[in-house]
Amino acid sequence: MENRPGDVPDAATRKRNGRILHRPVAQGLLKTLFFSLRFTGWLVRWSFVALFFIGVMALSAYYVFNQAVKGSTYVTVPDVTGLPITQAANLLVESGLEMGAQKHVVNAQVPEYHVIFQRPTPNTVLRTGRKVLLTISAGKEYESAPSLIGKNLESALSQLQSTRLLAGAISRMPHNAPRDTIIGQEPEPDWKMRSGGEVHLLVSNGPGSVPVLMPDILGKSLEEAQLILARLNVTVVPFDVERVGAEYEVVLGQTPSPGSLLSENESVSFDVRLSSSSFLPSAHRKVAVSYTVPPQVAEAQIRVDMIDAMGLRTVLYPLQGDYLNGIPPSHPGGTVITFPDVAYASETTVEFYLNGELHRSYYYEGHNEPILTEMNVTALNAGTQDDAFRPQLNTQPEKQKRRFFRFNN
Repeated sequence: MENRPGDVPDAATRKRNGRILHRPVAQGLLKTLFFSLRFTGWLVRWSFVALFFIGVMALSAYYVFNQAVKGSTYVTVPDVTGLPITQAANLLVESGLEMGAQKHVVNAQVPEYHVIFQRPTPNTVLRTGRKVLLTISAGKEYESAPSLIGKNLESALSQLQSTRLLAGAISRMPHNAPRDTIIGQEPEPDWKMRSGGEVHLLVSNGPGSVPVLMPDILGKSLEEAQLILARLNVTVVPFDVERVGAEYEVVLGQTPSPGSLLSENESVSFDVRLSSSSFLPSAHRKVAVSYTVPPQVAEAQIRVDMIDAMGLRTVLYPLQGDYLNGIPPSHPGGTVITFPDVAYASETTVEFYLNGELHRSYYYEGHNEPILTEMNVTALNAGTQDDAFRPQLNTQPEKQKRRFFRFNN
């Protein structure tokens, strides 16, 4: 009998329907089981590959490490604190170590570019080739340029003396402001400057001054040049220079150049070679000074100071324009530094500093040959005896010693 809707199926029908429903479920379970077995096999296989790769890497690292340290020796870290950075680097290399990263910090007590701290600390035992990290002094803090515009020249110079800045070039020009009033400055007020930087001033010559043109006196005789300049209301400063082969009593150079505007009482200078019979009491002197960086030094920072008869110290080198990103220039060993026109009135001392340490100091007086006034023994041992400029040694040490310390009071 056929089943009609609403009838209860018999046992055979229910059995047949159950098989139809169980077949897809069984197939799904079998597929899941096969996938699990295959995934487990894949996982086991690649686990062995990964373990093999890790083992090879470990063996390679062990081999490289053994080769790297094979035959290396142990050294004691030297004490480089307080030394200039170049000297510290040389000492580390001589000890079989290397200079690592450097950190620059502001420090008013430790000179600029000298080592404040090192890591590892001195007397630590290391393998050769390891790096020593240094903390380097950046010197004193930056200082803001003061506002000097509108002030009197004397008070402006006094204000600069109360700071760690120096007065640079002072130029004059006609202006409606009262005479000796500051009408311009470089750099501008509040400009951040390193200690020892120069502030250049533009000063009013007053409203009554009338500018004139600088005449051309090159090649003229000394007498003729003096007559020409006497007609101008300027300050004349002659310089006696020693130029081999140049004609005597003839103007060899002038400042400012011909055609420049001259203000009242502006300084005008010219160079002349005086003979032994000439007498020019107002003449200043110009000399050429050279210095050779000792060839034993890999690299050094050089500073040159000039001290006049009144004890006023002026930095000849490096000037503000010689710095690169606030860092003074360095010179390799054997470099010759020449200053062709070091000018002075009656006497002066020129000092050469090697990495912040006094190396040479020469004393000049009138037309006499330069005399060695002071010498740092440590720097001399690192220096050279073949300098391009060799002064005569002092034959009166007590007199020279007294002069030197007078300049540094």
